[in-house]
Amino acid sequence: MKRALPWLTAAGLFACAWLVALATPDDPDSARAFVVQASLGERAEGRNLAVTVHDVRAARAISTSAGWRAEGTWVVVELDAEAVVSQYGALLSSTTLTVGDRVFSATERGVGESSIDQLTLTGAALVPGIPKTGALAFQLPDGALTGTATLELAANLDPDYDSIIALTFDLDDLPVEADIELIPVDWSGS
Repeated sequence: MKRALPWLTAAGLFACAWLVALATPDDPDSARAFVVQASLGERAEGRNLAVTVHDVRAARAISTSAGWRAEGTWVVVELDAEAVVSQYGALLSSTTLTVGDRVFSATERGVGESSIDQLTLTGAALVPGIPKTGALAFQLPDGALTGTATLELAANLDPDYDSIIALTFDLDDLPVEADIELIPVDWSGS
């Protein structure tokens, strides 16, 4: 029995190592971001990003109080966003809307065209405990306001190894307005 004990121990350790290797995710899976599902009107919190989506609307044009205007097919998301852990490098960097197999980035058109620092929350600097309120606007092709859409927000342009806030909604349920005036980016509650 004493001679078999080292062989049995080695076989047991080999079996344990094999089970650990099976349970460890492959390289593509290990880099995948942690997705936090959001609900309209409720706060969703990731690693260093917290978001509350207040409203999702569709319009044939967007505008600002400063006179900027853009026509097209638009989805406008009004939300609060803040950093959770640290303000160092905390930006609302990744703002995408996925419709079917197509991915759209939030527009940066109109940014810097008024005396307001920012007209959309795209790229907004975030701090912990003080949410910024504003909007994101996504221009879609004509006829694309149908089916399910998923809004994904992240503090990093490449959210691998990080968290993504995701909100899924039905585009068919959105009434289409003639024009939506974007709310200027500001500190929440001010």
